[in-house]
Amino acid sequence: MLEGRGHRYDPMVIDLLEPMLSLDEKNEIDEIKVNAAQLQQGMLLARDLMHPDGFLLLSKHKVLVRHLIEQLVTVEKDLGRSLEIYIEYSRYK
Repeated sequence: MLEGRGHRYDPMVIDLLEPMLSLDEKNEIDEIKVNAAQLQQGMLLARDLMHPDGFLLLSKHKVLVRHLIEQLVTVEKDLGRSLEIYIEYSRYK
């Protein structure tokens, strides 16, 4: 977007967005998408975990324990598809 300033994008808009566009890499969310079968105790959710019907299953920063993982595996099995589960990756590199 910065390269398109004045050509593709309005310079005034880019000037307002530039502080957010040039965030330091340390501010980036370090996350990875997994399915319930890949979860391990102690993992930390990077995002709120939502059911496909729109209700909250678990909130962001929840530490996963065995019984929660088992419940999520069951939910995925009942749905017949994977949930959108994002965990903080930097803790598991």
